[in-house]
Amino acid sequence: MIDLIAVIVSIVFLGYATYSDIKSRRVSNWVWRIMVLIAIPLLIPRLNAYTAVSIVFMSLFALLLYYMGLFLQRFGFKHGLYGGADAKALISLSIMMPEWPVKSYPIFFSLSVLLIASLAALMVPLALFIYNMKNGMRKLPDAFLAIEKEEFDERKYWVYKKEGAKTLVTPKIPFILFIFIGLVISLILSL
Repeated sequence: MIDLIAVIVSIVFLGYATYSDIKSRRVSNWVWRIMVLIAIPLLIPRLNAYTAVSIVFMSLFALLLYYMGLFLQRFGFKHGLYGGADAKALISLSIMMPEWPVKSYPIFFSLSVLLIASLAALMVPLALFIYNMKNGMRKLPDAFLAIEKEEFDERKYWVYKKEGAKTLVTPKIPFILFIFIGLVISLILSL
């Protein structure tokens, strides 16, 4: 029963966070605070060495990824690949679901979510490439990284490159969307 509650809460909170991030490019901290407050009583009866290591490892790993992103931004890499909401999502998820709910694999559940999320995010360049091939843009590597747009909403696109009158832009797709996809796929694998 605890696992079912953890699954439902994780889907609801990560689903809401994904919606919020797509809509406003922000996820309020209250989302993660409430998720962790719900997770703690669910965690207590399941707390053991494995779950403790899972939570500590994934929390530190999520923070490491976040600070690496900040480091890259300081050196001019302006596109946010992994932000604070992504780190908080993984930390909250690792507390809510420190182990697989049904079938177990030799990898922490939240690490599985992150790895699947990363693979899903790699589909974006492929989708851009297919779109660009259909529309006649075949210049590499640009065809994998951007699309041509005359007018665009800066909240939804980064300027990748300007070439004369042409503007190449990259869609701003929040990574938390891929974390949500990774959660759903990991849950399916757990059945």
